[in-house]
Amino acid sequence: MPPPDPINLTQPAFKPPWVGDAEGLLVAPGTYSVALFIAHNGALKAYGESQEFSVKPVPSKNPTADFNAIAEFRARTSVLYGQISSAGKKLGEARNRLRYMKAAILETPKATPKLFADLNQLEQNLAALQKRLYGDRIRQSLNESASPSMNSKVGDIVYSHSETVQNPTDTQKRDIETAQADFNTFRGDLATYFNALEALEAELEAAGAPYTP
Repeated sequence: MPPPDPINLTQPAFKPPWVGDAEGLLVAPGTYSVALFIAHNGALKAYGESQEFSVKPVPSKNPTADFNAIAEFRARTSVLYGQISSAGKKLGEARNRLRYMKAAILETPKATPKLFADLNQLEQNLAALQKRLYGDRIRQSLNESASPSMNSKVGDIVYSHSETVQNPTDTQKRDIETAQADFNTFRGDLATYFNALEALEAELEAAGAPYTP
């Protein structure tokens, strides 16, 4: 399967030799097909004929391994991990927009105390959303015990279960169920937050704020 990591166009200036490329999850045994295409100048051209092949299970010490159920669990976990990663990117975008708004409000001719208060509230709400997604990073930096975050729960399962042929544990299943329910609520709150962010940007513009990216 494709790697669960989001697409990243940034190339690091240096990549340590022990850091490998992102790998996808193992598929379930079955019959698959492969075909070669050439992508050039925005066009996709078939090259040769499609070929079928079989993926057979590797002998496992666990005779009760349900490969289809394992692949389904991996796929669901991978999708959730991608959604959480995307939400994290959105939080980063919001943080950058707030930086510009904080600079712009100081140059806004008709700025009011309410605009300052609303901007400060958005900053606090963003910190709360980040804490829900990534956990209490202050406690983590001090090596204090903290509840696992949505990101850490799902990330740990993705990377601990990506290459195994064992059935997911009851704990892993429970963690995914909990993380999925938490993220469903989080996604709605994130949409509400961006609506408030855009509304305040419109108010700043109406008050004569300078242009921001």
